[in-house]
Amino acid sequence: MTRKEYMKEYRKNHREAKKISNKKYYEGHREEILGYQSDYSKRPERVKKRNELESNPKRKEQRKEYRKNHKNEIKDYNKKWTNKNPDYRKDYEQREDIKKKRKEQRETEERIAKRKLYQEENKTKRNINQKKRWVENNEFRTRHLLRKHLSGALKRYTELGKIMRSKKYGIDYEKIIEHLKPFPENLSLYHIDHIIPLCSFNFINEDGSTNLEEVKKAFAPENHQWLLAKDNLSKAGKYDKKLSVHNKNI
Repeated sequence: MTRKEYMKEYRKNHREAKKISNKKYYEGHREEILGYQSDYSKRPERVKKRNELESNPKRKEQRKEYRKNHKNEIKDYNKKWTNKNPDYRKDYEQREDIKKKRKEQRETEERIAKRKLYQEENKTKRNINQKKRWVENNEFRTRHLLRKHLSGALKRYTELGKIMRSKKYGIDYEKIIEHLKPFPENLSLYHIDHIIPLCSFNFINEDGSTNLEEVKKAFAPENHQWLLAKDNLSKAGKYDKKLSVHNKNI
């Protein structure tokens, strides 16, 4: 009998005894063995070799095949290990909860940042479009000025200061714009003037509510005209009798 054959027979006969002796040794020297293993695994040559093995496509395929063929065995092993180490499971769950919270927080922050960027971009686009329309479209410009007049009058001459839609007051901007046509050549030199000034109307009822009829009269199409800016500023809240001829239907 050769030495190799003898050693094979010896290992077969003494395999169980060797396992028992190895377990006893491991239990007695557990910390030393784990410390040695951790130091050994951190060596640069071992790290390099491990990375090469993990990145190897053949190794990945082998792992996939092994997982497919040994699904039940892996599940049983994982269950046994988790039952033996309940503290690890708690720590794992806590870590997972922290990860979820951080992910949600990161997603909300990213979503808020995207929304802000989108709003800023839209705001700049809207401002550019409005500036173009302000210069090119006279109807858009007059409509904007009329809205400004209405909101300013209600804030200044009423106690509530609440502004509803123009239709609820009986105001029709399209009719006012038609009445103001044709537009002057240079609108920047002109103001939209109320022939009978807004301060002469009584916008407040006895109970403190807004008088809708007075608002409708003040913003009637016939009470609007184009007036040079310097003349409108000098007129202020006065009523010019020369213009009262245009105001019979108010």
